Amino acid sequence: MDVRLCFVALLRILLFSSVFHGCVFSVLDCPPACTCSSTDIHCNKSDGGNFFPLLALQDSSNGSSGGGDIEDLFRNITTIHIENWTGLQILKDVDMELYTGLQRLTITNCNLRTIQARAFAQNPHLRYINLSKNPLTTLSWQLFKNLQLVELRLEGIVFSCGCEIRWIQLWQQRGEAGLHTQQLFCKTGANKIRLRAMNIAHCDLPDISVTHSNLTVMEGDNITVSCNGSGSPLPDVDWTVKGLHSINTHQSNVYWPNIHSINLTLVNVSRDDNGFVLTCISANVVGMTNMSLQLAVQFPPVIIKLEEPERRHHTCIEFTVRGFPHPTLQWFHKGREIQAPYIHTEMELYQDYLEGCLTFENPTHHDNGNYTLVATNSLGSVTKTVFGHFLEAPPFLEEDGIIEYGECFFANEHFQNHVSQQFKT
Repeated sequence: MDVRLCFVALLRILLFSSVFHGCVFSVLDCPPACTCSSTDIHCNKSDGGNFFPLLALQDSSNGSSGGGDIEDLFRNITTIHIENWTGLQILKDVDMELYTGLQRLTITNCNLRTIQARAFAQNPHLRYINLSKNPLTTLSWQLFKNLQLVELRLEGIVFSCGCEIRWIQLWQQRGEAGLHTQQLFCKTGANKIRLRAMNIAHCDLPDISVTHSNLTVMEGDNITVSCNGSGSPLPDVDWTVKGLHSINTHQSNVYWPNIHSINLTLVNVSRDDNGFVLTCISANVVGMTNMSLQLAVQFPPVIIKLEEPERRHHTCIEFTVRGFPHPTLQWFHKGREIQAPYIHTEMELYQDYLEGCLTFENPTHHDNGNYTLVATNSLGSVTKTVFGHFLEAPPFLEEDGIIEYGECFFANEHFQNHVSQQFKT
């Protein structure tokens, strides 16, 4: 196993074990031939070492720091500057994985010839990379595909003219990452030419097309959508389906010399994929193009939650309804649709969820009773009932009305009739 890989693996083990065994390190030693601060590593002295500078662990006698503190120390490094390290020929996948907060990287006037494919995979915050004056002959755009680079410096590098560096020429033409301000060169045979003048046949970004712009399906359906990537060199094509709930299969077909097609079939489409964005990616050595479409999954409404009244600022019957197309809601009390001005619906829409409250302002015992929610869309209707108890009726109230003995006012119809008969006789 590579010595460097062993060291990084050992360092991770030490970081982990320090939490449990009290074997902790509180200070990170600066690499030889470098100067360091809490955020920077600066190595500008000539050094023949062939390792990328890694902060070394120094044993702490007081045991005051834990493994998490050490990880923070690595994470806090935002700038690494390396210059004149003639032994540094390869930037390996593991070299920078501990510097997860790194923002600026400079490796200039070294002997760097190779950068492995995942060298920057753990450095999502990198915004500035300077690789000037190194004997690199080629460089892949895929190193930087997950970075939001503001500046990429490549002066003093003489690349080998070819399709593999066409992406640099395109970035330069588009003014990306500051490349348009730089004089860049490549070499074909014995001739050194400006990169802008390089002319490579059959070497361009791939084109892409899909059979649907948007996709509307019913829950439980099966559907196939096709994506075609075309170009030279022949692109790799695939659908990104991470997070998709529906069962899916991919079928790839190549139509030489320059078309790669892939069919994505969704089986028993799930409502949980409503709103999912399907993206097809077409990529070759020149770069990547993509096209997306949104999946709309229709399904009848369902009432997920209907709670008993709860006193908040106002009294609330909380509900959650799901359905697509978005359902309309109706509320009923004692068989009649609610139209009282002091009762209203407040809700928010989130994707295919309707969440909110049937809100009551100062409800009384007259509002006690069953409340039925009806949710309806073009695919169906669903109902659910909850009992709402707001106040106890006062002791002088009967079911049909109010009897106030002192005022001789009777709201109870039966009692009023009885009293009227007595007066007539």
